[in-house]
Amino acid sequence: MKQKKKLEFRIYLVDNCSPVRPEPGVLESLDKRGVIFIQNERNAGYSAGNNIGIKRALEDGCEEVLISNSDVRYETGSISELQTYLQDHPDVGIVGPKIFLRDGSIQKECMMRKRESEKNICSEPVLSVFPRLNNSYWGREHDYESEVFQVYAVMGCCFMFSRKCALDVTPLDETPFLYEEELILGISMEKKGWETVYDPNSVIHHLHGN
Repeated sequence: MKQKKKLEFRIYLVDNCSPVRPEPGVLESLDKRGVIFIQNERNAGYSAGNNIGIKRALEDGCEEVLISNSDVRYETGSISELQTYLQDHPDVGIVGPKIFLRDGSIQKECMMRKRESEKNICSEPVLSVFPRLNNSYWGREHDYESEVFQVYAVMGCCFMFSRKCALDVTPLDETPFLYEEELILGISMEKKGWETVYDPNSVIHHLHGN
């Protein structure tokens, strides 16, 4: 909020039926900051929780929708970079940032193709046994430090939809409770003719729970 004074934005905080409910003082603080708090009465998983926020953002007329885990921290200008990329590239429906992990390494794990028809040769256990296949699947021949490139799916901890794309491919498939959502979304993007891009000019830190 401190970094984005010149950018019109709304923050939707979805509590996906956490067993620890926010205290009144927390809710009052969120309200003062203009954060729209949405209490989900049932935890149906990652996609279901995000669908609630996406639906509200689209109803409110948002032109881009940023999906963000609660343990993500943003470097200055990273959100604006994602927005600008989508506005400058109308064929791209989703753009994802460079992700630094807690140990300072870059997460080099954008999916480059679907596994739907390749389960026998591209399952996770098989990928781990065959390094070349594994590196190809995760696009590790690309320069994650500085190269902008098209992918099949980006990581689900942080990415941005254009409004047109979000209207086209959401609600997200709520079948899985957790994991594989990125791959399923990639399949939906392919069917609808949208491109997904990795943009390292936007930088986040994924703290994994901290």
